Amino acid sequence: MSPALLLGDDDGADDAEGFSNVPSKVVMYVTMLRTAVLAGKVDDVHSLYEQTFRALSDRYFSGGSWPEWPLIVEAVDSIESEEDTFGVLYKELYYRHLYGSGSPTLSQQVHSWNNYCDLFGLFLHDGLVEVSLPPSWLWDMIDEFVYQTEAWCAFRTKLSKLAPEEVEYLRNNEDVWSVNAVLRYLHALVSKSNVCPWMLNGGLPSGSADAAAEDFDLSTRPTYRYIGYYSIVGLLRVHTLVGDYRLALMVLQPLHLVDGSVTSLYTHVTACHISLFYYMGFCQCMLRRYEDAVRILSTTLSRVGRLKQFHTRSYQYEQINKRHDQMAALLALCLALHPQHVDESLMVIVREKAGERLARMRVGEVAAYEDTFGYTSPKFISPAPPVWDAGGDMSAAALSQQSAIFLRDVRQQLQLPELRSYLKLYTTIGLDKLARFMNADESALRAHLLGLKHKAGGSRSAAADGPTVAAVTTAAASTAAVGAAVGAEAPAVADNGAPPSAADLAFYVDGNDVHVSGTIVETRYGEYFMEQVGKSAELLAAVQRRAAAALGPPASASGAPSGGAPGRLAAARAARAA
Repeated sequence: MSPALLLGDDDGADDAEGFSNVPSKVVMYVTMLRTAVLAGKVDDVHSLYEQTFRALSDRYFSGGSWPEWPLIVEAVDSIESEEDTFGVLYKELYYRHLYGSGSPTLSQQVHSWNNYCDLFGLFLHDGLVEVSLPPSWLWDMIDEFVYQTEAWCAFRTKLSKLAPEEVEYLRNNEDVWSVNAVLRYLHALVSKSNVCPWMLNGGLPSGSADAAAEDFDLSTRPTYRYIGYYSIVGLLRVHTLVGDYRLALMVLQPLHLVDGSVTSLYTHVTACHISLFYYMGFCQCMLRRYEDAVRILSTTLSRVGRLKQFHTRSYQYEQINKRHDQMAALLALCLALHPQHVDESLMVIVREKAGERLARMRVGEVAAYEDTFGYTSPKFISPAPPVWDAGGDMSAAALSQQSAIFLRDVRQQLQLPELRSYLKLYTTIGLDKLARFMNADESALRAHLLGLKHKAGGSRSAAADGPTVAAVTTAAASTAAVGAAVGAEAPAVADNGAPPSAADLAFYVDGNDVHVSGTIVETRYGEYFMEQVGKSAELLAAVQRRAAAALGPPASASGAPSGGAPGRLAAARAARAA
């Protein structure tokens, strides 16, 4: 039976209930999914997972949950209760839908954790060597695993809403959904898959593809290769959520983030692509590497704008749109803190999505920075459990801590845009004159000048700081890769390992004078003209379609024209005029 037939309407037959109150089409779906998974038919699994599962969820379980596994065992004759592989995979779908449709109970969250332990145990003990799963499902496993970790950490901090027995259970089971356990599983999946040597070898395995051979390499199995790769992205996300931005970027060292490369597995799932670069851009911003952040976000926003039209019917569409808006606001935040030139096409997106926020931030409104940070930031979590006897609601504590750190840095930079604007007007200016412009004394002005120098120096990454934009082997090579993608030169790294200055002007203080040498920012018109050419081509195609429609159908088989020549000529002229 074709998966498409499950989505069709057959005069109400699809609403009939099978054994144990399970709809008959759900029984057929589970049977087909199990058969496709065990037979290794990846294309069938992909169709059943991405299209049929969502359609059946909307039709039968929009306000509830899928049937529990014991009901499925009763309803489907070919399934045995002790079946491990497919049972664990089905329960992964079951709990994911449960999280998406409502708030799971404490017991359900614990059962979901246990199921993930069983699922990853299958990976780690070679239980899925002969099973082939589509990349989208494997990415969603890791993505949901981290999401449910976020949900658990938020759940346990709302002590005022928990019953005493729930608090007691949380106190005695701190290892459930613990951040340390989550990190151990992700690291174990990366190590087991052998994906890092596979990437360093340029997509070539380091061992045999024969499962019976002594040098069997699991990276020859696409399922293991993908789960290991996506676990690296999961590590990036978890380290970002706990505020360890430097380590979050360091885990990306093995990745070769260049489109078209055989090792760029992130391009195979759009949601992974966007999530990877969103968290990279956010980490760069929090490390004050604003120029790197702008490059990452600019490149990704351009690609997402082209990809969105192909995902309007995808279950990922809402997530893609949300990340797109967040990245536009994050780009506005970086531009407010470190003004620089970006392509006009990107500024159109920024003004559309975050124009008001950008205007408020440019005039130094701290509340606008706080609001934008809260909108663009992920849902931070605390790796440590709360103080159980304290009570109250501490769900916003992690966000408040990160926001306070960020706003402290912002307040130190509020005077810098004005100072930069004055320096651009002069080649040499006295400190006393500049201090009058700034309404500050000379000592405060010197502090502002040092602050401008310091903040500009941290806007780019250095090789000594580890991976940055697209980690290949060093940070310099990474930045070069992304720089080439947007048509810009890669920044140099100073001989002493210090970050080079990325300011739009260079200055130094000699005695009581400030000497300024402005740097010319080269304007790049390529992307703007390419966009206009594309619009012109679309307009021309639209006019040609209207002209063809106005001319009417072609001549009939007898040779007689379908309409009068004067009428067709007039219609064609009208279409050309339009």
